[in-house]
Amino acid sequence: MSTIVSRSTAYISPAEFLKRADPRIVVKLCTDDIANPATTASLTTNDYLLAALRDASGLLESAVLLGERYSVDDLTSLANPSSQTNATGLFYRILSDIAMAHLYELRPEMAPSPSMSARIERASRWLDELSNGRKIFGLQEVAEAGHMDHQEVDADDTDRFHGQVQVANRLYGRRSEDFEP
Repeated sequence: MSTIVSRSTAYISPAEFLKRADPRIVVKLCTDDIANPATTASLTTNDYLLAALRDASGLLESAVLLGERYSVDDLTSLANPSSQTNATGLFYRILSDIAMAHLYELRPEMAPSPSMSARIERASRWLDELSNGRKIFGLQEVAEAGHMDHQEVDADDTDRFHGQVQVANRLYGRRSEDFEP
């Protein structure tokens, strides 16, 4: 049986989400009963909004946990609202835009504005770039992961490796420069 490495709550609170979304639009998207509409005050406990935030968090996890670049602990530290870092702001922005996309899916009769569509597309691109490592969140270990260490090889090292200085050669197969003319 596999071990679940996901968090049980969303990485962004409704209050942080509402700092990045128009509450008037969110109220409309979260209202399912016209006779009993959602209010701005009720959004912090609104089931539709909470579900969208969890869905967005799950989608982000599935993108960044790939390849073990990040751990759930890394994401949890990014989600700490008291950290006040730029990486936390970006983290919240991506989650907010993804959550808005999920809310718009609930109400197909409400089309997102062109600017909202652009935000949703940008969040989708960020997820792709985070997933493949072209973009990262500001964590030291992740930033250093792309740097390769090297060391000089001297005559003693060459003797110790029996003349083979590319130890990982077998991992990459034979290359054209390996063939003698």
